[in-house]
Amino acid sequence: MNIRNLIFTIFLTLILTISITSATVTEPNIMRYGEILTDGNVLKTTDPITDVNIIGFVCSSENCITVSHALDLSNGNIVADINNAPVLTTGASNNTVNVVYPTTHPNTEYGYGLYFYKNGYIPNERAEIDWAGTGTVDPWTNYLTKKRSCIAPINNLTVLNAAQANIPLIINIDASLDATTYSAIESAGPLEHVPSQIEDQYSVETTVTMTVYNSSDDVVYTDSSVELIPYSDSITVEFIWTPAEAGTYKIIATSTATDTKCLSSDPQTTEKSDILVYAEAPRNECYTILNGLSASDPQPEINEQVTISYTKISNHANDEVMGTGSYVLTPTETDVTYTIKDSSDATVYSDTETISANSNAIDAETYSFEWTPQTPDTYTVTVTG
Repeated sequence: MNIRNLIFTIFLTLILTISITSATVTEPNIMRYGEILTDGNVLKTTDPITDVNIIGFVCSSENCITVSHALDLSNGNIVADINNAPVLTTGASNNTVNVVYPTTHPNTEYGYGLYFYKNGYIPNERAEIDWAGTGTVDPWTNYLTKKRSCIAPINNLTVLNAAQANIPLIINIDASLDATTYSAIESAGPLEHVPSQIEDQYSVETTVTMTVYNSSDDVVYTDSSVELIPYSDSITVEFIWTPAEAGTYKIIATSTATDTKCLSSDPQTTEKSDILVYAEAPRNECYTILNGLSASDPQPEINEQVTISYTKISNHANDEVMGTGSYVLTPTETDVTYTIKDSSDATVYSDTETISANSNAIDAETYSFEWTPQTPDTYTVTVTG
């Protein structure tokens, strides 16, 4: 090779190298603290947050419901494995980091989606990012937040004879105690996709406690369970209690958001009272089992109609012994009363109706009534039958 060709080859190689390394867009990102107020607005501060992690994706549908690729935000490369997106971090002592985007956007219709997260904070999301080309763009500020006050509504408390659900509780037979608890944080970000590698960031640690009191108000059973409830979701927590004595009992289920994403938590309760525990199965009497009291929206707006539902089974037991072929249960009609009281214990709604007999003696049936709150408050709903 002569000298002229050698010089040309070196010169061409240098040009190609410069072209590859400059084909990205760099965006400085700043991490700061925000607080979600009780009205849902965000109080933004200038307080820095360090040690923040960032992952990014190529959105393949509106609102990033689906993603096609992950991004390596340190160099702008496209990554095929969407379940293991490379993590970019600010580091333990910094609250800023440069995010690097590819020079050519692979899907210009839906843009990129970015997730900013750190343990103990509600993640921040960015949608429809469409940077392409080369160079450095203006800095972007991201706010990772905590919620000032968390409420994890709890309802649908169900107490059943675990051996035979259509029979009242009997001593020495397990009672199944279930309650449905709702997340204290609603999904509010612009991105629908929740990456599998950070699912735990999109849940709220919540403690559910079940306590049983006898007629003397002594605690005869208590147990707790710590659950991770996904944003905008609910879970059912089950406890087993075995009553040892016949009598009248009260059961209270309490939910408390114990996650560090919450600055404070207002415990929520639901209660079932006047629960009869029999020494043996009922004979020559009527009984009603009410369960599953719940509201269509546990945190409704003013003038929003709420549907309050529950299940009911009412039977008459003849005077034979359960377990014999002559023991018969007959469905009967039931008088039920609905009462709603505000936080001052004033009755704001009351009604009574007679419900026809259930279709059979085994299966509980669902009933409901409507109510519309007129003023903001905390209300207690009671159904008796």
